[in-house]
Amino acid sequence: MTNNADVHGEHQRQRLRRNRLAQLESGEERLRRMALLQSQAMQLLQSSPDGMLHFKQRNYRSRQARLVDGIYQPVSPDRPVWRP
Repeated sequence: MTNNADVHGEHQRQRLRRNRLAQLESGEERLRRMALLQSQAMQLLQSSPDGMLHFKQRNYRSRQARLVDGIYQPVSPDRPVWRP
């Protein structure tokens, strides 16, 4: 049986390995990989109408903002206040 420390340690080792591999890639390779991952994610979302609907609702909800005294304040706590 694995304990929490074992799982955490393995996660750390995998993260460090991925970081080392990413550092070996050029900027163009990283951008190409990111574009591929985004394309695959969008294909997966588009294959599920319910999944795409949920994604759009969550995305729009997280981007909501209100204008208070000339300053846009996000409704979502995950987004910083934007000052013009």
